[in-house]
Amino acid sequence: MALREEGRKYLTCLAMALKDPARHSEHEWRVLIIEPEGGNRFTRLKRDDGVHYIELPICAAGAVNEIVLGPRCSADPAKLRCQLDDAGLNSVSIRRSMCHCKLDDTQ
Repeated sequence: MALREEGRKYLTCLAMALKDPARHSEHEWRVLIIEPEGGNRFTRLKRDDGVHYIELPICAAGAVNEIVLGPRCSADPAKLRCQLDDAGLNSVSIRRSMCHCKLDDTQ
């Protein structure tokens, strides 16, 4: 059992480094959180389209300098700009991804 858990941990770490080359322009950060068994420091949330995510607090204004909206992102850049400004993150830029990826459900 312990060997299986170790293998899963290493495969998960490897998966974090793999990315479709077509999405290179996004310069995406992927965050891997491994918590001890039974730990649940972060709440896993789910969007209406079924995508899971975890909200991570921004501790310092300089921690984020750009937000890249992916090809399927339905967020309104104007609303996002207002939210960033209200949070004191006026210097964060927003742009659409230049990814020319297929947008079907087989990815």
